[in-house]
Amino acid sequence: MGEHWFASASGGYNNSRETKHVAAPPNNKVVGGGSLGFKTYQHTLTASYTRSSTDSYGLIGTVTSVGGSWGWHHPGSDWALSASYSEEQTRNTGFIRLSGWLASGGITRKLNDRSTMTAQYVYLDGSSIFTDTPTRFTVHSVRVSIGWSPQPNLR
Repeated sequence: MGEHWFASASGGYNNSRETKHVAAPPNNKVVGGGSLGFKTYQHTLTASYTRSSTDSYGLIGTVTSVGGSWGWHHPGSDWALSASYSEEQTRNTGFIRLSGWLASGGITRKLNDRSTMTAQYVYLDGSSIFTDTPTRFTVHSVRVSIGWSPQPNLR
């Protein structure tokens, strides 16, 4: 799109029918999403929206997600910072509704030309209604991960 702007878009149509639960209606949905980002010398900002017909656990329904992220990396530095926020809702499953928001922050250190180590904190606040019973939940999570690439990282 230009020197600093970037975007992506996707779209389609889904037709699925659940075979084991008769409570779920047929799932005929328009699906898609997009993202828009802005990159400077050290910072990257991205906003995104997605509408899908299943979630990552295979729940069939209408799943919408909106979020944003920020990343910082000074070229030549071995360090990078990141933060993100997202909200997600799952509806029209026939038996459960889920909604919640998630915020995270992390720090990454380059170990060598092919490896990185990331430490991340995530906070999740959500609610669900399962067979007319409401539930609220919060999750605190700390993750440390090591990444490896078969090609040298040139940053």
